[in-house]
Amino acid sequence: MTPDTALALVLLLAPGAPGEVAVHLTPVADAPPSPDGFLPVDLHLADPNGELPTVVQAVRIRPKAGGPAGLYPLAAAPGTRATLRVRVLALSVQETYVVGLLPAVRADAPPLLRREVPVTFQDVAAVETAREKLIDRGSYLESLEDLPHWPTWLPRTVLLAGAGFAVALGGALFLRSPAARIAVVLALSGCGAVAVARLASGPKAVLARRTGPLTVVTARRTGTWSCPAAGVCPVYWRREQVLADDLVYRPGGLLTVTIRPTDVRIFRHQSAATRPAAARP
Repeated sequence: MTPDTALALVLLLAPGAPGEVAVHLTPVADAPPSPDGFLPVDLHLADPNGELPTVVQAVRIRPKAGGPAGLYPLAAAPGTRATLRVRVLALSVQETYVVGLLPAVRADAPPLLRREVPVTFQDVAAVETAREKLIDRGSYLESLEDLPHWPTWLPRTVLLAGAGFAVALGGALFLRSPAARIAVVLALSGCGAVAVARLASGPKAVLARRTGPLTVVTARRTGTWSCPAAGVCPVYWRREQVLADDLVYRPGGLLTVTIRPTDVRIFRHQSAATRPAAARP
């Protein structure tokens, strides 16, 4: 029995002090090599004194330093104990995770309880293997120039519309009535704003291109990209990109991430044989 497992059992079996809700994470011993860069851990929740105000419907877990978050359904009533297997990102053998117990299966739900839980991974090789899966600069070498461009017709159309607006605005100056001039200027300004907004919103904001086992995602303007989470995992260019990521992973649901115009994001598709096991209660 590892020290982490022993500590988890103590937390679960101890009667606990008033107001104390125990949350602990235990790395899974003898787990197979990570196929996607995330490591399995068992989340232990104990509320022996019934201090939780309502049923916990989900758990949100994210590294304290930053990075993708996992959103896992869980049904745990006040005064009960629960164990849930989740998958976490680990860039080093010592990590701290922010665990939020949520009243609804929504990433933006205000937590009933928030805990910072330290974890020590004893298997150094497993952490290094997972990190190599996550941070794969080679996958980006052919995609760094993949930033999308606006269609060539768009700036040309905007330029012609601007020239027409200037001509119409100049013609309005020859109107004798000040009220008529003001009315024409306001009408032209409103029409121009609407036309530019419609032109800009026409092309797709977020673009995804599948290349073999990889999907390359870029954006003309900041937007959200989603896909079924099963068998899809993020790939990063460097550590800083990992820590800045706001990706939310929902097992059995969607993977959602914000894509900005300066971003090139890559996601790797796994075969059914290499996919990690789904979270289990």
